[in-house]
Amino acid sequence: MFLNDPNATFEATVLMPLPGKPPVMVKMEMVYRDFDEYHKMFADVRKNGESSGQLLGRIVKSWDEAAMGGPVTPENLDRLVLKHYRCGEAIIRTYRNELIGAPEKNY
Repeated sequence: MFLNDPNATFEATVLMPLPGKPPVMVKMEMVYRDFDEYHKMFADVRKNGESSGQLLGRIVKSWDEAAMGGPVTPENLDRLVLKHYRCGEAIIRTYRNELIGAPEKNY
């Protein structure tokens, strides 16, 4: 059913690329933002000089802990970006596509 007032979070499956291995599908709970909130979030991240891990912390509320090796924490997000930076890009791409479905811009 279509809701004019969406839920605060939504579930999405992210295809996580791994070097030399097949991608892994990981279910995540992500924070819903309307169009204006979405763009303001990226502007705030740029303005505040936040890291990629901090940006992901604004997006991901929870994920499949068994698949990701633990819960969503600032440390795990930073480690994900450091060790598997393409996975961070995959999360952001999935988030964007779920919310606005628009082509990527330089954020």
